[in-house]
Amino acid sequence: LSNIGIGSLDSNPNSDFYANIGTAALETRSVISIMSIEGSNCAMNSLGKCAEITGGRVNVLNPFELVAEIQRIAQNPVVAEQAEIQVFAKPVFELESFQESGKVSWKLEHGNVMKESD
Repeated sequence: LSNIGIGSLDSNPNSDFYANIGTAALETRSVISIMSIEGSNCAMNSLGKCAEITGGRVNVLNPFELVAEIQRIAQNPVVAEQAEIQVFAKPVFELESFQESGKVSWKLEHGNVMKESD
C-alpha cells in the first residue's frame, strides 16, 4: 500500500521518496503506472511523480473500471526508451513557457514513450 510504512507521507509530506522511486525505475527502463480508487486519500500529487518520470499512466478509477484499465495498460507497450524532446527556435524568438527565457532551444528528457503517449 502506498503512503504507509516506508512510503508514508504523514511524517514528511514533502518527501522525494516517490520521485526517487520513479528515477530508479527509469534507470532500469521500467514504467510505473498508478491506479487509485475514486474517493481514496492517496496523495496522488506525490504518487504520480513515479508515473510522470517513467512515462506511465495515472488513473483515479471507479472500482468497477479497474479490470478494464489493467487491460488497457497491458495493451499499451513501450515504443521508445530514454526519449528526449528538443525544441529549437531562431534567436529572435523566445521560448517563454520553457525553462529559462532567452534560450534558443529547450530540451526535455522524457524517459519511456508508450504507444498511446500524448
